[in-house]
Parts: sequence; structure tokens; C-alpha cells
Amino acid sequence: TWLVCSRGSSDSGQLLGLCVKGGRRSRKWPLAYRSWLTYKASTKAGDAQSQQLPSLVGLRGGRCRRDLNLYPLLFSDRTASELNIDIDKVSQTARFLILSLPDNQLSKLSPFAIEKGLHAIGGSPKSVKRLRSGDLLNETASAIQTKSFLLAKKFLDYQLSVTVHKALNSYRGVVSDKELMMASESEIIEGLSKQGVIAACRINIRRGNDTIPTKHVILTFSSSKLPSSITAGYIRSPVKPYIPNPLRCFNCQRFGHSKVACRGQLTCSNFGIAGHSANGCKADPHCFQCKQDHSSDSKDCPQWKTEKKIQEIKIKQNITYAEAKKLISQEKTPSYSQAVKSSLSQNTQTDENISYRSAFN
Repeated sequence: TWLVCSRGSSDSGQLLGLCVKGGRRSRKWPLAYRSWLTYKASTKAGDAQSQQLPSLVGLRGGRCRRDLNLYPLLFSDRTASELNIDIDKVSQTARFLILSLPDNQLSKLSPFAIEKGLHAIGGSPKSVKRLRSGDLLNETASAIQTKSFLLAKKFLDYQLSVTVHKALNSYRGVVSDKELMMASESEIIEGLSKQGVIAACRINIRRGNDTIPTKHVILTFSSSKLPSSITAGYIRSPVKPYIPNPLRCFNCQRFGHSKVACRGQLTCSNFGIAGHSANGCKADPHCFQCKQDHSSDSKDCPQWKTEKKIQEIKIKQNITYAEAKKLISQEKTPSYSQAVKSSLSQNTQTDENISYRSAFN
């Protein structure tokens, strides 16, 4: 047993600490992981109500409920064997794994050596990409191959660490059905769990001081592919990809990061000038991004629309933000052959117009 629970009436199911040799010590875990531990503790204590623990996630729409089966791998940097979880169950859905070696040894190995090490563990994977950190992003071809990598402890002569990618192994979709208005988020998760749903979040809108629930529900699937539809009881609802709005920093007004991770200067979202916030600013709107006459949080901003397109490509093609942004930049920048073709087309059209006019003058 590696966690201790209080059995008192006032704190039943509360996580106290870890059992280690020499006594008990406390340790701070990530919030989501502590939620999972508390869930497991309350299950053992027989607390039926706490099995429906609510959790908060970074989705617009507010509070949602999440099935905690995948918390250990999605919110921890520890390997599957260290967490002592059901590897067979995780292998059925996880396809994107991160492989790392001590002292960043992977960045020092040749492609031939890496291919040899991968093949020795579970055969050639579907795709392999080297990350900026030097680690490898490995897309497996089957559940058997995923299990082989999760159980692996050695890569060539090095100690291997394998973790499940936190984002690429889940997919969010939206269902819109009035029939689901009568179902709570926990009931939706329970009813759709066999179809791979691990989280449900109803989208709410605000009108004045009132919060109004809508028929739209964001579902998170424990799969790298989005199903075309779900069956909720006697109804069948189509599933559309959930495209989140671009992430804009409320501090520096740039896209791609949040205020928590910002290292830039405080910039006014109304006037687009660094040094003060938008509170009390009476200047005419001026966008920090595109320098046009609107505020930096306007959805009419060309940069906002570009970032929205990046999010759409990222979700639909299941790639990283950096890869989607690179594809957008390639679309905007014409190749040399396209530029030459466009130039020749314009010259030919001009010559035809001149010949046409000269023939009738």
C-alpha cells in the first residue's frame, strides 16, 4: 500500500501522505494527480458519493467532470511501470509516446542507432519525430506495440523512460442535441464511457449576470481519432471537432501563451501600448498585433483569424501548434515556381489585351 487514508467521520477519504520506510512523509502532487489519488482513496474507503468528484479543466464553459482512469499518465511525468497502472487498458487507446534517455543521450545518437533501438523493443513504429528537447515522439502502429514500449526499460545500453503524450492521445469533439439537456455531465460520462468518453463539459453562455446552459457539450475521447458519432441511449448524435479559440496572453497581448507563462511587458489591450493596462484607458482602439483600429481582443483582427486557422489545422490533422503554424506560413509564402507562373500569366494577359485593342483601332 502506497497511500494512507483517514477513516474518521470528518475526513473520510482524505489523502494524508505516502508510506515510506521510516514513517510517513508528505509530498505535493500536481492538482490533477492529487484528484486521482483522492478518487482512488475514496473508492477504497467505500465513499460512493466521492466517486463523482468534479474537476476543473481549462475549457471555456466552466466546470466539467472527468473520468480519472487516465490521470496517472496524462498528468504525470512518471512511467507506466512506476505508476503501477493497467498497461493493457492504456495500450488500447494510447498511440503517442515520448521516449527519453538520461543526460539527453538520444540527441547524441545517430538515426541508424535509434532505428536499431526502436526495432529491438517493438519493431518499427508508425512515425518518429525528434522534439526540441531531444526526446523522441513515437507514434505506434498498434496496441501491442504501445504495450511493448510502455514495458521497455532499456534502449540499447541506456535506461529508457517512456511516458504517454499529454495531448495527442485524447481528442475533443462537440455534440449538439437538445435531448442531452436533461443529462448531467457525470451521467453523460457514465453513459458514454464504453465509447471512449473520459470527460464532458457543457458550454454555458452569459447574459448579464445569468449563466445559461446550452445544448452543446464538449466530449473528450481517450483516442487519437475522433468518432463520427456517438450513441446516447436511443439517440445518435454526430460529433464535430472542437476548435478552441486562440490562446492570447492577457499581459503582453501576444498569441501562443498564457499570462502565467508570460515574460513580456504589460500591454494595454485597448490601445496596444506597453506600460499600462486597459483599465481606465480612454484612447481610441489600436491593435497591438496588426496595428489596425480595433482592440487587441477583437475577433475581427486578421492575426486572430490566422491563429484560429492554426488551431483548426492543429485539431483536424492532430499535429502540434508549431507544425500547424509552419503549414500556415507556407501557404502564405508562394514558392518560386508559383511566383514565376503568376508573373507569366499577367504578362500574357496584358499582351492579349494590347493585341485585341490594336486589332480594332
